[in-house]
Amino acid sequence: MSSVFPINANLTFHLPTGQIVTDPETGNVTPVLGDLVVEAYLKPDGVQANRAVQDTSPGVQTPIEVMSGRMINPMFVPPSIPDLAEADAIIGGRTGKFLIRVPTQSVWGDREILGDKIYGTFTLIKGTSSSTPEIPAIESGLIAGVNLSALRVVAVVDGQLVYADHRIEAHAYTIAGLTRAAAAVGQSPVLLGEGVVTDASWQWTVGAPIFLGRDGYLTQDASLIDSGFLVSLGRVLKPTQIYFDIDEEVTFFED
Repeated sequence: MSSVFPINANLTFHLPTGQIVTDPETGNVTPVLGDLVVEAYLKPDGVQANRAVQDTSPGVQTPIEVMSGRMINPMFVPPSIPDLAEADAIIGGRTGKFLIRVPTQSVWGDREILGDKIYGTFTLIKGTSSSTPEIPAIESGLIAGVNLSALRVVAVVDGQLVYADHRIEAHAYTIAGLTRAAAAVGQSPVLLGEGVVTDASWQWTVGAPIFLGRDGYLTQDASLIDSGFLVSLGRVLKPTQIYFDIDEEVTFFED
């Protein structure tokens, strides 16, 4: 099954293979390490995409960013990767070190669809750009099952993209993103999984959350959503600008 998240992180863990080598001169025994490469989706935690903590040790100015996301390839954290393992990381085009944490996984079965949750801290390597990486719109690689308009939310159904709809519970954990341009049946649309979107025709209420409505439309009126499920898709920054972000917490309505 294809992940609903785009790959933007490459993590290389250096893990013991179970073999050892002995230095012939000193007699010191050291474990043999092997590389394990995983692909993931990681984003800075929260709407403030550049939120970071600073190491306040004397003489240290390295920013440490808190990040969270999902495993993609493989979808589940291999048992050989321990908690607090460090990886050489390339995240959003930036090079650094990622210290992984694996939180308790949901018991509702969404990990089989979304992959394991992960979070941790990313330390930028000195000399690389310290600017916050943009999380770009990407070619989804998925095919439109219906004609899609721009700025509509889509979900994956039977391997194809259709308009996401809060009335259809099966869409709750297969939302793929927001279309950035129209796409005809059979085309692969450009999707935004997270980020700032601006459209001059919008007239949103600043500061209020955005929810998935019917037929892929965004709405701020939660009172209209009384069946299926409720999921937040971001917040309004300006009347014509939103921060689109698919919340993993979903509320289902009782029949």
